[in-house]
Amino acid sequence: MGSMRIIAIVLMTTATCLGGCGVMGKLDAVSNLEASVDSYKACVAQYGKDAPACDGQRVEYRHDLEEAQKTRGVLTNWRFI
Repeated sequence: MGSMRIIAIVLMTTATCLGGCGVMGKLDAVSNLEASVDSYKACVAQYGKDAPACDGQRVEYRHDLEEAQKTRGVLTNWRFI
């Protein structure tokens, strides 16, 4: 019974630390970047050389890229255009 209590305390402490350190926010930033890259690529594939049609996706991609670059020291497995 004592070992179960220790395991529970370790798990709770780890979860608290990860949440408090902003790891989830960093993961979200990278996930948002991947989604905006996919969206921008799909738009470019659909509209080709008609760049103004994809301005919204390009702006979103640039914003998400800036946010994800803040996490570069922790998470570096990104896909780029």
